[in-house]
This record gives sequence, structure tokens and C-alpha cells, in this order.
Amino acid sequence: MRDWQGVTKILGPVLGWDRVLRGAAVEPYAADRWGRSALPPVVFVPQSQDHVSMIARTLYEAGLPFVARGRGTGMSGGALPMGRAAVISFEKMDRIIEVRPDAFEMTVEPGALLSSVQAAAARAGLMYPPDPASADECSIGGNVAENAGGLSCVKYGVTGEYVLALDVVLPDGRCCSLGSHARKDVAGLDLKRLVIGSEGMLALVTQIVLRLVPRPAAEATICCWFAEADQAVAALQGMMQAGVVPARAELIARECLRILAEDGVAVHPGAGALLLLGLDGTVSGVRDEQARAEEILRRQALALEAASGEQAEVLWKIRSALSPALKKLAPMKINEDIAVPLDRQAECIRFTENLAARTGLMIAVFGHAGDGNLHVNFMIRPEQRKEAEQAVELLFAEVVRLGGTITGEHGIGVAKAPWAGLRLDPVTLALCRAVKSAFDPKGLCNPGKALYGPVEGEISRLV
Repeated sequence: MRDWQGVTKILGPVLGWDRVLRGAAVEPYAADRWGRSALPPVVFVPQSQDHVSMIARTLYEAGLPFVARGRGTGMSGGALPMGRAAVISFEKMDRIIEVRPDAFEMTVEPGALLSSVQAAAARAGLMYPPDPASADECSIGGNVAENAGGLSCVKYGVTGEYVLALDVVLPDGRCCSLGSHARKDVAGLDLKRLVIGSEGMLALVTQIVLRLVPRPAAEATICCWFAEADQAVAALQGMMQAGVVPARAELIARECLRILAEDGVAVHPGAGALLLLGLDGTVSGVRDEQARAEEILRRQALALEAASGEQAEVLWKIRSALSPALKKLAPMKINEDIAVPLDRQAECIRFTENLAARTGLMIAVFGHAGDGNLHVNFMIRPEQRKEAEQAVELLFAEVVRLGGTITGEHGIGVAKAPWAGLRLDPVTLALCRAVKSAFDPKGLCNPGKALYGPVEGEISRLV
């Protein structure tokens, strides 16, 4: 049996035929936010781990490829069904199974929205810190697959630091548990950490135990304008070296400020960078940190103002909406999420500005200055795509030279596969592929991504 009709005849009665999508019904599952698409032959919508296990086992025995999908908010094509792969959509496995406040943990299914996870933690008086800008749309399973970050990484870290345990289905249908409810667990190899950030290439996650933290009693926002980005970076470094570690530290560079000004946002005259800081903690602690931060920031800032309540909320909404707003400027937007050492950010931003001047491309930079994760956006017309890809390669080469990486949170997926070899040397790639083979000997789970060779008719430029 090696045909889609055969596997659907097996799985339809088990899942329910309304959970087996064919024809026009599969079109919404063909793409993510990256923009390219690959139409799957069939979409399966499981409601339990048993369903997932049977789907995987049936497809694996048939030699048919498949890919897990959360909510399709990825930015690198990681969930695209390359090579005519079936989609296994986790949209109906979205329960908040249990919140245990005394244990500071929560158990959820992978299809739960991140905003639902955050709200459930808040109702228990706790907090789940990772906060990608797409919280109202993205799923926690997708966050685990990409090891997603967000605005609060500078103080709280990324998704993987909050995953205690995973229940997974291996590509051949076998089930296993990785990690435990214990905060310390060194029994065996840390396979959980291999699955986190593996972009769905190793296993299908069916249940997640998340670590929660106490909810801060107070928050404060500081809006700080600088003439140049390097002044903003230096001021932030000085502040952190003085012991003030913000929960959020967002940098918006010159071109983005110009675009915001054209969109009616009030921008300080002469500003070449905006540093938007969020502090949190105890009431007295935040008050003290804010005073120390402002003292340091004023030494180089053009202007500084504290914001609270509705005004602060507006500022953070402007930051979260910046990436979608840039899409209005050109028919196409290439969004790269490079990351560099904290002390090389200003150098990297200067490189992007020089790159824009040399190529004539519109390039706008903003990002998470507290952890060095910068979003470099190329707004282009279709006829500029080749030139933009050449510019992206120059950017990636410079980032690696600076000691950084070609992706801080979006993953390699399909979008960055042509340049994976810039970041991963041949020995490292071989080790990654060996791990992939141990989990998935037939290579059927999420084909067409960076650890594979080319998939016929889909992508030609892979490492």
C-alpha cells in the first residue's frame, strides 16, 4: 500500500471522515507566513495522541511523507508540506489540561494558542514568560518546534527554558515521554532538548508540561530616543552592566522610524533610534531600577520619558505591529531574524545601512536589543528578488563573521535552507543529519528542510 487513497481508507473511519480533508479543503494548510506554498494531498486533524500515533504509523508503513502543523504563523516555511507531504494539523488538540499553581507548572496540548496559555497562567496568579508577537495566533506546539522567543527573552529566556516534559509520537508511530515534572532530571540523554527547536523534523509533540514563574507585582516602560543606533546600544549595555536587566529591550532603527513617522506616529526630531524598555519586578525594585536606568540613559539620549498604563500599552502595540506594517511598503517583504553578540549590534546595524545604500534596496531594522536578535526586513518588488537574496547572503556572511547566527527565533525551515552552510560547518551538519536519521530512518517527517537533500521539484538550493 503506497497510495493516499489507501491510507485515507484506513484512517477515515478511525478519525472520522470530517477529520480527513481533501480537495479544496487542504488549501488553507499549504503555506505559512513566509509566503510560498506547497499543496498537501491530504490533511489529517487528530484529536488525541492515539490518533497521532495511528496516522504516523500508517503513513510510515506506506512510505508516505508528513509534516506537523500548528497555526501556520511560522516565518521560514518550516511547516510547508514539501514533497507532497500530508499535513497533520494539531488545531483540535488545543486543551489546557491542567494548571498546578503549587508546582508552578501547566500541562497543555500542542494546539493551544499561546495567548490561552498566558491567560491560564495569569488566572492562577502566575506567568508564562515567552511572548512572540503573534501570541493571539500562534500555538504552543509551534513555539516548541521553533524554540520561539519574543520580546521578554532578555530577562526570561526562550521557550525551551520553560518546557519540563514532552509527550511525543515518533515518525514510526511509537510513543514516548521526554523529560519529567522534576526541575532537575539528568536521567539519560536530554532528548527533550533535541526535539525543542527541531522544526518538527524529529517527532510529533502531543503534550507539553510548561514551567511557570511568579507574576511580577509592578511594571514600568521607558521610551528613550537617540541620535544613532550605536548610542542606544551603548546606553543599554551600560544600564545592564550596572545591574538593571530589563524584561524587554526593543530597538527601532532609523529606517523604521522614518516609516513610522510617515504612518503618523510621533517621532522625536533628529532621532536615529528608539530604545523601548520594559522593567518588571517588585514595586520598590522597579522604582529603584527605573531611577538607575534613567540616570544612565540620559547621558546619551536626545530625550527620555516614562510611560505607564494606556500610554505604555500603545507603545508596545506599535512595536508588535511594526513587522506587519512594513508589508504595506512593497509587494514583498523578506524578514530575516539574525542574532549577533550584544557588543556587535551597532556594527551589524551599520552594515545593513551601508548595504541599503550600496544596493538601493529598502532595508529596515528593529529587534530585541537585549539579546542581540535583530529583524532585518527587505521590502522589495518581485523583480528585485534575486538582488535581495544576494544581499541576504552578504548579510548572513557578515553576521557569522561577527560571531552570530542566521536565525535567532524563526528557524531555518525552507527560507534559510540555501544558507544553512554559512552557519553550520560540514561536521555539524553531518551530526544533525545523524540525529535526524536516528529518530526518522526513512526521512519521512517534514521533508524538504535544511537537514535533507533537495526534494524533487520543490527546492534546488540546499546545503
